[in-house]
Amino acid sequence: MARLIAANCIAHTQAGVKFSEILAMQKALYRQLGFENEWQLHFQGGITGYLPNDSSLCFDPSAVIRENQSVNWFITITGVNTEDTFISGKNEIVTHSGAWPTTAYAVEGKEILLPKILCK
Repeated sequence: MARLIAANCIAHTQAGVKFSEILAMQKALYRQLGFENEWQLHFQGGITGYLPNDSSLCFDPSAVIRENQSVNWFITITGVNTEDTFISGKNEIVTHSGAWPTTAYAVEGKEILLPKILCK
C-alpha cells in the first residue's frame, strides 16, 4: 500500500504541480486504502539536496514543483516505510543500485519502479 501511494506521488511530481496537490492526493489515497490518518504520523516528504528534506512545502498552497528538483516522498503506514530520492519530471529512482528487487507500478501511463519493502 505504501509503495502504491509512493508511485502515485512520483508520477505526479512534475514541474508546475503544487506540493499541496501531492499532499492532497496522498491523503485521498491513504483514505481510499483504509489508512485515513496515517499521513499524520510522519512527515510526507518534499525537496531534498543540500538541506535535509523540506516537507513544509506540502503545506504552502503557493509552492510549486520545479523542473529537475531532487525530491523524497516519505510514505509511512505503521510498520512500513518507503522513501527514495528521484528527480522531478523523471520517474526514475536515483538511489536505485540494481541490487535490490523492484516492483513496477503503472500510473498515468508511466512505469514507476520501486524497491520492494524489506520484511523482517
